[in-house]
Amino acid sequence: MRCRPAVLLALVALAMPLAAQRAETDLDISYGARDGQRRIAGMASRLWPLFGGLVYLGGGARVTVYDGDPVAFARVDGDPGGPVGDVRFAPKVLGATLQATAEVELWRGVRAGGNLDLVGYASGGEVSTPAGTARVDGPSLFQNGSADRGSLNSEAYLALRLSPNLALRGGVSHYVVGYEISSIEGTSRYQRFFDVTFLAVRYRF
Repeated sequence: MRCRPAVLLALVALAMPLAAQRAETDLDISYGARDGQRRIAGMASRLWPLFGGLVYLGGGARVTVYDGDPVAFARVDGDPGGPVGDVRFAPKVLGATLQATAEVELWRGVRAGGNLDLVGYASGGEVSTPAGTARVDGPSLFQNGSADRGSLNSEAYLALRLSPNLALRGGVSHYVVGYEISSIEGTSRYQRFFDVTFLAVRYRF
């Protein structure tokens, strides 16, 4: 069977061992804000190049602080017990998570990428609300949409490399903050999704 040159090149690229391409370790800090809501995050990632450095896949750990002005939180659909209506209060949460990252090299020194928190744990102080006491929902788990548990962060961004070790990232952060509210009726999960623009400074090892 004859093999076209393009197919042969693709097979060679796929067969190239990962060890032959140098992985990179990135540390960065980012700040995002919008409409009185803020989040600051520190992240460590290990990324492996694929297809000759056109694609980078990996992940690592992230610590995020979420806070802001009072805002309405909605009860999770189908969650039993507790108050039914929206409850307004100011969030203040510290989340530690494991995250997955993917990036594509658009042209030399410029990448488009995204990352997503998968699992972790959140903590924070109690908040008194008209509906009862709000406590941070501790275990955090990505399950898509309102099924998400706890507090999770994600980003879509462009990254511009300024030097071999320094880069700037900027884009949109989509995150969810989760609480449990207890009252005489019982306990219910409440959450709120946010979208903020952010900037980040990245250092590459």
